[in-house]
Amino acid sequence: METLTLRRRRLPGVILLEVGGELDLLTAARFGAFAGRVRRPGLHLVVDLAATTFLSCHGLRALLAVGDDVRRDGGVARLAALPPGPLRLVRLLHADALVPVHATVEDALTAAAPTGGAAGPPVLTTPGHAPLAQ
Repeated sequence: METLTLRRRRLPGVILLEVGGELDLLTAARFGAFAGRVRRPGLHLVVDLAATTFLSCHGLRALLAVGDDVRRDGGVARLAALPPGPLRLVRLLHADALVPVHATVEDALTAAAPTGGAAGPPVLTTPGHAPLAQ
């Protein structure tokens, strides 16, 4: 059985989801269901992926679907602290053009804070990849 840990914390204006383990074909639906239960209209979502050991295309699709849901509800979903392997997948598939990617959870929370937004820290970029303007 694949391992996936999910925790949430409510902060002012933001839900922080901490994801650990493998986010793949076997766990993507569980992640999506959990995110659907904890997100709230108008709140931003920061997904902390620091403890994610594997991210498949199915897991990435689940992240992007949750991002779409958050956007429809008036918020912004942000990915934070991606390890090198998952970050490589996000960059290869240009998913960073669909959801902001931040080097640290703190950067993502600052950008998502009610006084943050566009004035917050820049999203993580690599040569040849530019995130979608916010």
